[in-house]
Amino acid sequence: AQGPAMLKAGEIAAYDYNNKSPYVDSCALCPNLTGNEGCECAPSVWQWKNLVKTRYGNDTDATLHRAYAEIIVNEYAERYGSRIAGWWFDQGSYGNGSLVAEKIHSHNPNAAIAWNDGNKVPLRNNNPGIEDYTFGHITPLKNNANPSDGCYNYGMVLSAENSIDGYVYSDFDT
Repeated sequence: AQGPAMLKAGEIAAYDYNNKSPYVDSCALCPNLTGNEGCECAPSVWQWKNLVKTRYGNDTDATLHRAYAEIIVNEYAERYGSRIAGWWFDQGSYGNGSLVAEKIHSHNPNAAIAWNDGNKVPLRNNNPGIEDYTFGHITPLKNNANPSDGCYNYGMVLSAENSIDGYVYSDFDT
């Protein structure tokens, strides 16, 4: 849910930052988009923010969250309707969950939504009214930051084991 503005990872993580993409010439596009010389921008991020400024009058985080729901999510929800049975949003703290759910359900009232706002342990519905099923996964082993004999995932494992046949509910505590 960080959207095209790359609100969590930042512009530097965009696929087209500083000519990282063979399909986007950042050096040609960035000066016109940013007013600065050089290639150090992500044209996709700047084009999105400029569109949002044009339509909404500003590009504050709240406005970017709203635009993500109203422009992007609504487009897919309208186009695919009931052909998308479930939606999973990661990095939900970088979006407007209520508005996203409203847009999805306006085109498919039966769509299920998971909204990861980062609070996954204990495993439960952390966003009643927004999510219909909970998100969550163990943290993979990565650069030995989470060693296989460590207990980093212990809370997630306990929550899953204490669920009701793998189901968790908004009023369920582990």
